[in-house]
Amino acid sequence: KIGIYQELMDLVGFNSFAILNMLNTKYLISNQPLAGGMLKPIVESDNGYLYQNATALPRAFLVDSLKVIVNKQAIFDELKSPLFDPEKYAILEKNINVPLGPIDDTSSVQITNYTPHRIDIMVNTPSAGLLVLSEIYYPAGWEAILDGEPAEIHKTNYVLRSIVVPAGQHDVTFEFKPNS
Repeated sequence: KIGIYQELMDLVGFNSFAILNMLNTKYLISNQPLAGGMLKPIVESDNGYLYQNATALPRAFLVDSLKVIVNKQAIFDELKSPLFDPEKYAILEKNINVPLGPIDDTSSVQITNYTPHRIDIMVNTPSAGLLVLSEIYYPAGWEAILDGEPAEIHKTNYVLRSIVVPAGQHDVTFEFKPNS
């Protein structure tokens, strides 16, 4: 596993639906029954339980607010907070100095191509937003391209990646091109 993902598991855990939601966790398997209005039972048997998570966020989504937190433990504390809502705001480790939002129902994010080495996304938003991708932040090789120009990838919610998208319609590509 990638180290930052293991740290998230060890120090934050997956007991919070906010963490599961931001990781695009659509299904949960358990050896015991689970409670929660956001869980829809799919299979219940003596061998285990399968649930669908109705609140899982899409693989790519926009947020219009952020918190800048540079201390690792403070980030973990924020991720563990019952008030943390990855659909409402993102945690970055440095300021982006770009005014964001608001993101509304007219905004759209559509993944048009998804392979292990390339993700193409069409974004349409009435104002600038942070496009969060439920993919692990891995700077050694991933590049972002916004309308044909390089874009800075931000470490988001400690384990994810994002880029700033200005108002309007845009083509975004994340591509894995390691130096090796």
